[in-house]
Parts: sequence; structure tokens; C-alpha cells
Amino acid sequence: MAEMTTQDDWEQPTSRTNDATRAFTPTPPVQSLQDVFQDDFDTFVLPNTVYGISTALSSKLAFHDTQGSLVGAMIKRLPLVVFFNWSNVLIFDLANQRMPDSLEEDSINKPWRPLPARRINQQQTRQLLLFAMPIVLALNLMVGVWKETALLFNLTWIYNDLRGGDDNWLIRNLVIALAFFIYNLGSLKVASNTADGVEPAMDTATYRWTALISAVIFTTM
Repeated sequence: MAEMTTQDDWEQPTSRTNDATRAFTPTPPVQSLQDVFQDDFDTFVLPNTVYGISTALSSKLAFHDTQGSLVGAMIKRLPLVVFFNWSNVLIFDLANQRMPDSLEEDSINKPWRPLPARRINQQQTRQLLLFAMPIVLALNLMVGVWKETALLFNLTWIYNDLRGGDDNWLIRNLVIALAFFIYNLGSLKVASNTADGVEPAMDTATYRWTALISAVIFTTM
């Protein structure tokens, strides 16, 4: 790796420990991507996916495929629900982990992540984020949840670049609760979309149930 001299990059380590040596070991891009989001898979991707599928199955929003199999229809939608959650979590993680405070914290608590491990620097992460955002938005447009994706982009900007989670715990909890609300609604929408892409009609009970979950998150984070 070429010597990094910009202010966004880290200085070369002074100690020659085994951990420092491993930090410079080349890692395949897929593994680096996994290292970016793997901590949030269990806390965002998995529960939001379960919410979308289970709520669709238990409500009038669920649809049947041409053979009338409800389970078969949900299985077909499952990868799309996972993709909606994973792609938006990836955008958030890239935006969050490039921040100086996050990088300093990760260098202590999670040194295996790509940035503290110096497999990528902050400038490259910013460029990757600029490249990934329109692709994620376009793909989620095809899935039928571009509005939810755009709203999540805005919350990501508020939380990270505007440091909305730093000044007041109420703002931090509110942003996180709103994010879960959008993730859950988006997951339900993807799980419930018909084969021809017609959006399901969300009723008041659906919004109330989703809002209740976000209220729990707001008061317990």
C-alpha cells in the first residue's frame, strides 16, 4: 500500500505487533464489505426482515402467487426484503465508519474493520459512498421502495454528517426510532408487493403497529 499523507489517513504504526502486521494483510473486497456491516446484520437486517415477512403473512397485505401458495410467495420476496435492509445498512455503515470519532473508536474496539485495519482510507470510503448511493437508490426503485431509501439516506446524513446523535440523546433516539419505522415499513412493503409491482394499501393498524415498535425503541435505546 502506498504511503498515505493526507489528513484523513492514519499514520504508519510505530510498533511491530502481530495485530499491526495483520492489519495490512490484503483482504478480498467481499470480506471487507462483510466487515463493514456484519455487526448490524443481527440488529437491523435480520429483525426488520422478520418483521416484514411475518407482518405480511399475518395481515391482509399478504398475497398469493399464481399457484395460490402464500409461503411460496413469501420465499420469493425474502431475498428482496433482505436486500432492501442490507443495502441501506451498508450506506449507513459506510457513512458512519468514515467519521473521525467512529474511526478512533473502532481502532480500539473493532480494529478488524476495513478503516482501522487500513485496508481503505477515509477518502476512499467517501468515494465508495458516493458511488454506492445512486446504485442503491436505483435498485430499490426497482424493488418499489425508493421513497423509503431516500428517507433513510436523509436520516443517515442527519445522524452522521450533522452529528445528530451527539448533542442530545432525545435527537439520537428519535433518529434511530424513525429509521426503524422506515426499515420496518419498507420491509413490509417489499414483502407485500404483488408480482406486477403494485404497492400494497397500508391501513391505519399497520402504521400504528409499526409506530408502536419504534416507540419502544425510542424509549429503550
